[in-house]
Amino acid sequence: MSFPHNDRLWVEVAAFVARHRRADETVLAPDVFWWRLRVIERYRGTYLDPGRGVDWAIVHKGLLEQISEVSLDRIEADLVPVFANAVFVVWARPGRLAQQATGPDVEAYAGRRRLRGEDEIPDTEQDHVLPDPGRLQAFDTLDMPQLAQAMDRFWAAGGYRYDLPRDRAYIEDLRAVVASLVGDPAGLGVLDIACGDGALLATLAGAEAYVGVEISPVAASLARRHPGLPDNSRVVVSPAETLDLGEARFDLTLFVEASEHVLDVEAALAACARHTRPGGRMIVTGANRNSLNQMMMRALGYPEFATNYQHLREFTYDELEGMLDRHGFDVSRSEGVMLYPYWGIPGVDAIVHQVCDSDPEIVEVMRVLGRQAGPRHAYVMVLEAVRR
Repeated sequence: MSFPHNDRLWVEVAAFVARHRRADETVLAPDVFWWRLRVIERYRGTYLDPGRGVDWAIVHKGLLEQISEVSLDRIEADLVPVFANAVFVVWARPGRLAQQATGPDVEAYAGRRRLRGEDEIPDTEQDHVLPDPGRLQAFDTLDMPQLAQAMDRFWAAGGYRYDLPRDRAYIEDLRAVVASLVGDPAGLGVLDIACGDGALLATLAGAEAYVGVEISPVAASLARRHPGLPDNSRVVVSPAETLDLGEARFDLTLFVEASEHVLDVEAALAACARHTRPGGRMIVTGANRNSLNQMMMRALGYPEFATNYQHLREFTYDELEGMLDRHGFDVSRSEGVMLYPYWGIPGVDAIVHQVCDSDPEIVEVMRVLGRQAGPRHAYVMVLEAVRR
């Protein structure tokens, strides 16, 4: 679910905190505030680490049970209310702001506090992919060592899961498209950038040689144990941006589910170009900034958003094609994968995805429509390009 830009009470709170909070100050907030504030301490983190203090707290008066009793006591002891409306009370360190909130909106919080029910101990199983289950931090706030550490924690916690029918349809269709573009890999030398745990090896049976590249040592270790790893293979630990394999040149370079995850995509593509032979091919995917849902967001006057906290940057088809051209690649074929017209739309997504993401018939329609929409407007684009 994206931030509810259609709700004035949420928007004004996010704007207030963004305006006054310093970059090094921590903020406790409902999960969706990461879209606006980039780094937040989560309500469920107050149960995982009750002693963790914060500089700011955005307290939703209707969600008090989601914050541990210990943390609420600490907020009230350490912080003062500085802003309030019908939904939220915002707390900050004493002296941080000259103003202090009073009046019926703060009094309503006190009344809700007295009526607060039992602690709701959160189920953290669903948070296995988070580097820190108590925090949501957009990856575009990290430097290279921090990104490597975050991905290590991510893979150590189990990596990607595809629990919903929508998620399974997406990954199955994406890999089917990639496999169709790869064709027969027999005799090819393959470079797999950001290879993860080696998931694409299933499409590379018969390849003559394989080199996987991963920023995460944990993921690299998983890839080395993949049963589909060819005999003439190695997996190296390196950021894509600084990859140096000497004079090695490959027939096929894969940059799949990765362009949105690297700090410097231009540098990563330059590395791909150095190690793809002239006439060799590259298959690259990208999260689409011009997917139908993003176009609808802009048409409704809402700000564009990254699909999830791990995405550092997303692209239009023309942007990705232009970058490939600058690094010596000509696009030869392209496909679209999935169409999610409701994804992220305030007031729509939170309702629709609960039904549609698990409905097999609707999921299949979204898969078919993604192919028909093509790479310019599908959720994800897949491009094959030839090295000049």
